[in-house]
Amino acid sequence: MYLIKRRLRCVPSHAGRRKTTNKKKKPSHSKKPSLLKKILALRSSLLKFSRLITWRINRLAASVRKVATDSDQTQNQVTQLNQQVSVLAAEVNAITGPNQGTRALLQARIGTTVTIETNAGSISGTTLAVGIDFVQILEPAGDIVIIPISSITTIA
Repeated sequence: MYLIKRRLRCVPSHAGRRKTTNKKKKPSHSKKPSLLKKILALRSSLLKFSRLITWRINRLAASVRKVATDSDQTQNQVTQLNQQVSVLAAEVNAITGPNQGTRALLQARIGTTVTIETNAGSISGTTLAVGIDFVQILEPAGDIVIIPISSITTIA
């Protein structure tokens, strides 16, 4: 049967050539991609780019959340430290507040000879330094005495 069909298809033509019946032509493969292929390639690229952008946005959002959390923790620590500083400042004022006048008087007398009366006795000498809550006196014998300002009763 095959031979018969073959003979029917190939009919001799006038110059000894064979004429073939209408066969479907194979689609030509041109070097340029079709519009559909271009669209599909662009779609694929767009999806990849979209996934990349989404991933980066998620990473940035996570970073922002971490910075916000760290910022909140730091703000809480600053608030606590400010409260502690306020408490310490109040304590320092309680200690030095009543002695501010005495301290100012002693600072004005640095380098001069003074006589300071305390509960423990009298001390005479040259005022060397005045701190927040103490005065430093150099006695004539060469001894340096540190006296708490809170224990001073009189200054002459």
